[in-house]
Amino acid sequence: MALSPQRKRALGRDLRDTVFRLCAVAGGFLALLWDVHHKVGQPAHATSDACAKHPAGSAAAGAVGHCVGSGLSTVILAWLIPVAVGLLVGSLVGLALASMIRVGRGKSPHRTRR
Repeated sequence: MALSPQRKRALGRDLRDTVFRLCAVAGGFLALLWDVHHKVGQPAHATSDACAKHPAGSAAAGAVGHCVGSGLSTVILAWLIPVAVGLLVGSLVGLALASMIRVGRGKSPHRTRR
C-alpha cells in the first residue's frame, strides 16, 4: 500500500521529533548515570564554616535556615549542572540526527516549471 505524500511528510516530521526527544532524554539520563558513578565513594558535600561552628540546637532560626538553604542549593546544583549539560549535548546530537532525516517534498501548487 502506497502512502500519500502528505502522510509521508507527517511520518517524517514525527520521526524527526521522536529522534530529537530520544536523544535529549538519553543525553540527560547518561549524564545522570555518569554523575552518580563519579560521586560514589566521594565524601558528602562539606558545609560552610558558619554552619559547622553552630550546631542546629543552639543556632538561631535564621542561621539554621541559611545552612539548610546553602546545603540544599549546593546539592541541587551538583546534580543539575551535569544533567543540564547532558540534555544540551543530547539535544545537539538529536538535532543533527533529525536534520539528516529527509521529509518528502510534495508538489507545491505555487511552483512553476520553466
